Amino acid sequence: MKYIVLLGDGMADDPQSERDNKTPLELADTPNMDLIADSGRLGLVETVPAGMEPGSDVANMSILGFDPDMYYTGRAAIEAAALGITLKPGQVAFRMNLVSLAHKDGELVMADYSGGHPTWDEQRAIIETIKTMMAGKDVKFVPGVSFRNLCLVTGFDGSPDLKPPHDYAGKPIRDIAPSGPGGEFIEGLQQKAIDLLKDHPVNQARKKLGKPPINGVWFWGMGRPAALPPFSERHGLSSAVVTGVDLIRGLARMLKMKIVEVPGATGYVDTDYEGKAMAVLEVLEEVDFVFLHVEAPDEAGHEGDLDLKIKAIEDFDKRAVGTVLEGLTKFDDYRVLLLPDHETPVRERGHRGGAVPYAVASRDDLAQGPAHQGGFNEKNAATRSAETLSAPLLLESQVFS
Repeated sequence: MKYIVLLGDGMADDPQSERDNKTPLELADTPNMDLIADSGRLGLVETVPAGMEPGSDVANMSILGFDPDMYYTGRAAIEAAALGITLKPGQVAFRMNLVSLAHKDGELVMADYSGGHPTWDEQRAIIETIKTMMAGKDVKFVPGVSFRNLCLVTGFDGSPDLKPPHDYAGKPIRDIAPSGPGGEFIEGLQQKAIDLLKDHPVNQARKKLGKPPINGVWFWGMGRPAALPPFSERHGLSSAVVTGVDLIRGLARMLKMKIVEVPGATGYVDTDYEGKAMAVLEVLEEVDFVFLHVEAPDEAGHEGDLDLKIKAIEDFDKRAVGTVLEGLTKFDDYRVLLLPDHETPVRERGHRGGAVPYAVASRDDLAQGPAHQGGFNEKNAATRSAETLSAPLLLESQVFS
């Protein structure tokens, strides 16, 4: 038996009044996802425990079968693991976004939480400057992928309130500034970076090209040392992950899952969907369970672009889900789980908790064809769902059962 999870990050959303009150999942043309939903089981699942921030870290940990209430110590600890960094006692990690800040109505606002998705060369040049001018004995900076980077601090005993920048697009940064114990230290680093990057050569070049500047950094997702049991110990299966983002790589590394690198996997809407799908089929020859993560719908949601989100969902369906389903026919038996990890409403441009749709279908289900109608979307899932499940139990109760 082979098991495959197909996860479209942030696909779930609200009805759009200007589009006949349909959600992006309803508006998108998704024959492959609809086939899974209409042929198998469809329902709702809570991926974020009550009281926790609705981030992809918490949600994906839950979906993989690990209760965040027991294991979660902060997002940046997971992303550090992706880079092969094991936090030492007394050391903490912060996610450090490269961001674009802009003046609006006399306020400095969060114009772009991703810094306009810097190129590899731009990112490395910015981080090198930050390392040279801001690093010290107890403060280190580590480049990740694109705008996603890390800061490691030794001897930090604070517990500041840090806001994820992707949830506050267009908001004045004074309203979301670090606060609480240790917040002043973090805000000091952010202000130093603003002063440092103001006239950076990268930004001078971007200005000539009409691109927004990468003129700030933003700290969030503080994480302390953590330890999770291996996926094989929890589920009794060999496993692999295909993704384009450090967060999921970090989870995989902590769970001792095989990480499959795909050169064209960007973590954005330009990702190599087919390459990731083919990587799933290839690694499935040697492992029992594969987790495919695609970030694109989430990024479109954060940009507040409805049409881009619909396109990202359609690309995920046709180029990833469709490719996987076609290739699965060579395996004797399998089950497919399809779902988003959380909502990323285009109107709010941030993450939101709440129940999201999931669908499970086996080889036999798909061979027999649709037994239901309505496709894969929030409304149909609510109609067909007998109960709302808890994500840490989802694999055991719906996929492995």
